[in-house]
Amino acid sequence: MVLSGNVPGLGLYRQELVGDDMEASYVSRTADEDACPECGSSRLVRDYVRGELVCEVCGLVVSENYIDKGPEWTRGDDARTPQTRTGMPSSISTHDKGLTTEISPTHRDSQGNPLPGPDRLGLRRLRRLQKQMRYSRAGEKTLAEALMEMDRMVSVLGLPKEFKREAALIYRKAASRGFVRGRTIRGMVAASIYIACRVLMAPRTFDEVSRQLELEKRELVLSYKAITRGLRLGLQTPKAEDYLKRFASILDLPLEIQKTALNLVRRVEKIDRFHSKAPMGTVAACIYLASLMSGTRISQARIGQVAGVSEVTIRVRYTSIASKLGLDVAPRSQRASVGKPAASP
Repeated sequence: MVLSGNVPGLGLYRQELVGDDMEASYVSRTADEDACPECGSSRLVRDYVRGELVCEVCGLVVSENYIDKGPEWTRGDDARTPQTRTGMPSSISTHDKGLTTEISPTHRDSQGNPLPGPDRLGLRRLRRLQKQMRYSRAGEKTLAEALMEMDRMVSVLGLPKEFKREAALIYRKAASRGFVRGRTIRGMVAASIYIACRVLMAPRTFDEVSRQLELEKRELVLSYKAITRGLRLGLQTPKAEDYLKRFASILDLPLEIQKTALNLVRRVEKIDRFHSKAPMGTVAACIYLASLMSGTRISQARIGQVAGVSEVTIRVRYTSIASKLGLDVAPRSQRASVGKPAASP
């Protein structure tokens, strides 16, 4: 009996009943091999269990002993043991990169039987020595504490794993060159996360990071300068456009307002090439100006709370932008609130 079907991500799945055993094999279509020498078809299939390259049209075995380039999955002696490969992959976000040895605390042997008393004592000593060996080299315990603090800060800021890996790499480089000495772990970790956001084109402001992480802004700025000067990081100045997507997502802006605001930001950046004004204020003003142009009013207080600027800054900046770009802002009586249609004249 042969059962076959399509499985997402695995190509063609085939099950064959051989005697009393059910053999499952995964095969995938390929397009980078030569055509079939028998019928000329290019519909060739790799069968990784049998190690064959087979023509799907005429059934000719084009080549044998095909090498499986995928992961080597194994199963323990117990049939209930799930399939495993080589454990967790190495990670730069842990102090030992995930390559340390862990001794199980279950006090059982490989067959699942409980260990006698003397063997338990010996295993307990080995476990204690293993924990001590994890921090045997200088600086490893501090690095472990810093990376644990980084996990917490990344979670507070709501950043994905890519930011954590980038921040861990920056901190490791700074620690290996001795720039961490004499400074607090929290300050250096927060500065690493701030730099990672800049590198990955999702910048945060010093005020925003220090407020959410409950850290003094001065400590964050000093740690940031120590890392950038020591590692000679040539970070580009954040542009107003880099902040727009995040602000628009938090404010849940309609697509029309987002497009208008983006157009305004780009026009302002052409006029002010040297970014003489803070980009957060420019973005906030462009969002408010775009809302006025679309006939949907968003309060200055709400925009300022998200962007981290005052209402006065938004009023002054949007008036200046409208004047420079020659825009005619609608009077207050013609504006409408978010989610409500504009009042009829």
